[in-house]
Amino acid sequence: MLKGCRILLTIVVSCVVAVSSQGASRVERKSLEGLDSISVYVITQIDGEAIADTDLAQRIKTDIELKLRTLGIRVVPKPVGAALLAHIQMLTHTREGLGGGDPTGIYSVNVEFTLSQLVKLIRNDLPTYAITWSAEVLGYCQKYSLDDYARNMAKDKVDEFLNDYLEVNPPPTPPTEP
Repeated sequence: MLKGCRILLTIVVSCVVAVSSQGASRVERKSLEGLDSISVYVITQIDGEAIADTDLAQRIKTDIELKLRTLGIRVVPKPVGAALLAHIQMLTHTREGLGGGDPTGIYSVNVEFTLSQLVKLIRNDLPTYAITWSAEVLGYCQKYSLDDYARNMAKDKVDEFLNDYLEVNPPPTPPTEP
Protein backbone atom coordinates (compact mmCIF):
# COMPACT_ATOMS: atom_id res chain seq x y z
CA MET A 1 0.00 0.00 0.00
CA LEU A 2 2.77 2.44 0.89
CA LYS A 3 4.51 1.75 -2.42
CA GLY A 4 1.33 2.72 -4.29
CA CYS A 5 1.20 5.99 -2.34
CA ARG A 6 4.74 6.86 -3.34
CA ILE A 7 3.98 6.25 -6.99
CA LEU A 8 0.86 8.40 -6.83
CA LEU A 9 2.79 11.17 -5.05
CA THR A 10 5.47 11.10 -7.73
CA ILE A 11 2.86 11.42 -10.47
CA VAL A 12 1.18 14.36 -8.73
CA VAL A 13 4.49 16.18 -8.23
CA SER A 14 5.49 15.60 -11.85
CA CYS A 15 2.17 16.96 -13.07
CA VAL A 16 2.38 20.08 -10.89
CA VAL A 17 5.93 20.85 -11.96
CA ALA A 18 5.10 20.25 -15.62
CA VAL A 19 2.05 22.53 -15.47
CA SER A 20 3.91 25.26 -13.61
CA SER A 21 6.81 25.23 -16.05
CA GLN A 22 4.67 25.94 -19.13
CA GLY A 23 5.00 29.67 -18.63
CA ALA A 24 2.49 32.42 -19.02
CA SER A 25 -0.04 32.55 -21.82
CA ARG A 26 0.07 35.27 -24.44
CA VAL A 27 -2.84 37.04 -22.73
CA GLU A 28 -1.11 36.89 -19.32
CA ARG A 29 2.08 38.37 -20.78
CA LYS A 30 0.13 41.04 -22.70
CA SER A 31 -1.58 42.09 -19.44
CA LEU A 32 1.85 43.15 -18.13
CA GLU A 33 2.39 45.68 -20.93
CA GLY A 34 2.83 49.22 -19.59
CA LEU A 35 2.79 48.07 -15.96
CA ASP A 36 5.00 50.52 -14.06
CA SER A 37 4.20 50.04 -10.36
CA ILE A 38 3.33 47.08 -8.15
CA SER A 39 2.51 46.49 -4.49
CA VAL A 40 4.02 43.31 -3.04
CA TYR A 41 2.41 41.09 -0.42
CA VAL A 42 3.83 37.85 0.98
CA ILE A 43 1.91 35.38 3.11
CA THR A 44 3.55 32.33 4.61
CA GLN A 45 1.45 29.47 5.84
CA ILE A 46 2.83 26.64 7.98
CA ASP A 47 0.63 23.57 8.49
CA GLY A 48 -2.48 25.54 7.56
CA GLU A 49 -1.88 28.55 9.82
CA ALA A 50 -1.36 31.81 7.91
CA ILE A 51 1.49 33.90 9.25
CA ALA A 52 1.94 37.24 7.47
CA ASP A 53 4.79 38.87 9.38
CA THR A 54 7.46 36.19 9.65
CA ASP A 55 11.17 36.76 9.05
CA LEU A 56 10.86 34.45 6.04
CA ALA A 57 7.96 36.47 4.60
CA GLN A 58 9.90 39.71 5.07
CA ARG A 59 13.05 38.29 3.41
CA ILE A 60 11.03 36.99 0.44
CA LYS A 61 9.24 40.35 0.14
CA THR A 62 12.59 42.17 0.14
CA ASP A 63 13.97 39.78 -2.52
CA ILE A 64 10.94 40.38 -4.75
CA GLU A 65 10.97 44.16 -4.34
CA LEU A 66 14.70 44.35 -5.11
CA LYS A 67 14.25 42.35 -8.33
CA LEU A 68 11.32 44.54 -9.41
CA ARG A 69 13.26 47.75 -8.71
CA THR A 70 16.28 46.57 -10.70
CA LEU A 71 14.03 46.52 -13.78
CA GLY A 72 12.68 49.98 -13.06
CA ILE A 73 9.30 48.84 -11.75
CA ARG A 74 8.16 51.10 -8.91
CA VAL A 75 7.25 49.26 -5.72
CA VAL A 76 4.45 51.07 -3.91
CA PRO A 77 3.05 50.39 -0.42
CA LYS A 78 -0.61 50.32 -1.47
CA PRO A 79 -2.02 49.03 -4.75
CA VAL A 80 -2.38 51.72 -7.39
CA GLY A 81 -3.44 49.30 -10.07
CA ALA A 82 -1.48 46.10 -9.54
CA ALA A 83 -0.64 43.88 -6.58
CA LEU A 84 1.68 40.86 -6.59
CA LEU A 85 0.87 38.25 -3.96
CA ALA A 86 3.33 35.51 -3.05
CA HIS A 87 1.61 32.76 -1.09
CA ILE A 88 4.06 30.27 0.43
CA GLN A 89 2.48 27.13 1.92
CA MET A 90 4.60 24.71 3.94
CA LEU A 91 3.19 21.43 5.25
CA THR A 92 4.84 18.95 7.61
CA HIS A 93 4.79 15.39 6.34
CA THR A 94 4.03 12.74 8.93
CA ARG A 95 4.08 8.99 8.96
CA GLU A 96 0.25 9.02 9.05
CA GLY A 97 -0.11 11.60 6.28
CA LEU A 98 -0.21 15.36 6.38
CA GLY A 99 -1.30 17.09 9.57
CA GLY A 100 -1.10 14.25 12.12
CA GLY A 101 1.12 11.61 13.64
CA ASP A 102 4.88 11.47 14.00
CA PRO A 103 6.69 14.09 11.84
CA THR A 104 9.13 12.78 9.23
CA GLY A 105 11.13 16.02 8.97
CA ILE A 106 10.08 16.49 5.35
CA TYR A 107 8.06 19.51 4.24
CA SER A 108 6.17 20.13 1.07
CA VAL A 109 6.51 23.71 -0.13
CA ASN A 110 4.05 25.27 -2.55
CA VAL A 111 4.85 28.72 -3.92
CA GLU A 112 2.07 30.54 -5.76
CA PHE A 113 2.40 33.99 -7.31
CA THR A 114 -0.63 35.93 -8.52
CA LEU A 115 -0.72 39.38 -10.02
CA SER A 116 -4.05 41.14 -9.57
CA GLN A 117 -4.76 44.25 -11.59
CA LEU A 118 -7.57 46.77 -11.59
CA VAL A 119 -9.80 45.95 -14.56
CA LYS A 120 -13.24 47.03 -15.81
CA LEU A 121 -15.99 44.56 -16.53
CA ILE A 122 -17.20 44.91 -20.11
CA ARG A 123 -20.89 44.49 -19.31
CA ASN A 124 -21.17 47.42 -16.88
CA ASP A 125 -17.78 49.22 -16.63
CA LEU A 126 -17.51 48.11 -13.00
CA PRO A 127 -13.89 48.45 -11.79
CA THR A 128 -12.62 45.39 -9.89
CA TYR A 129 -9.41 43.48 -9.27
CA ALA A 130 -8.77 40.31 -11.27
CA ILE A 131 -5.84 37.89 -11.46
CA THR A 132 -4.11 38.55 -14.76
CA TRP A 133 -0.90 36.53 -14.26
CA SER A 134 -0.05 33.53 -12.09
CA ALA A 135 2.60 30.88 -11.56
CA GLU A 136 2.96 28.04 -9.08
CA VAL A 137 5.50 25.40 -8.14
CA LEU A 138 5.58 22.53 -5.63
CA GLY A 139 8.64 20.94 -4.05
CA TYR A 140 9.91 19.01 -1.02
CA CYS A 141 12.74 19.61 1.43
CA GLN A 142 14.11 18.78 4.87
CA LYS A 143 13.20 21.00 7.81
CA TYR A 144 16.76 22.39 8.16
CA SER A 145 16.64 23.87 4.63
CA LEU A 146 12.99 24.99 4.66
CA ASP A 147 13.54 28.77 4.65
CA ASP A 148 16.26 28.76 1.99
CA TYR A 149 14.31 26.32 -0.16
CA ALA A 150 11.10 28.39 -0.02
CA ARG A 151 13.06 31.57 -0.71
CA ASN A 152 14.82 30.09 -3.75
CA MET A 153 11.53 28.79 -5.14
CA ALA A 154 10.02 32.27 -4.73
CA LYS A 155 13.03 33.84 -6.50
CA ASP A 156 12.56 31.43 -9.43
CA LYS A 157 8.89 32.39 -9.77
CA VAL A 158 9.62 36.13 -9.62
CA ASP A 159 12.26 35.58 -12.33
CA GLU A 160 9.55 33.92 -14.42
CA PHE A 161 7.33 36.97 -13.86
CA LEU A 162 10.15 39.34 -14.83
CA ASN A 163 10.90 37.37 -18.01
CA ASP A 164 7.26 37.67 -19.03
CA TYR A 165 7.30 41.37 -18.11
CA LEU A 166 10.41 42.02 -20.21
CA GLU A 167 8.89 40.22 -23.19
CA VAL A 168 6.19 42.91 -23.45
CA ASN A 169 8.17 45.79 -21.90
CA PRO A 170 11.63 45.57 -23.47
CA PRO A 171 14.20 47.94 -21.98
CA PRO A 172 14.88 51.00 -24.12
CA THR A 173 17.71 50.62 -26.57
CA PRO A 174 20.50 53.12 -25.89
CA PRO A 175 21.07 55.54 -28.76
CA THR A 176 23.95 54.67 -31.05
CA GLU A 177 26.66 57.19 -31.66
CA PRO A 178 26.89 58.59 -35.21
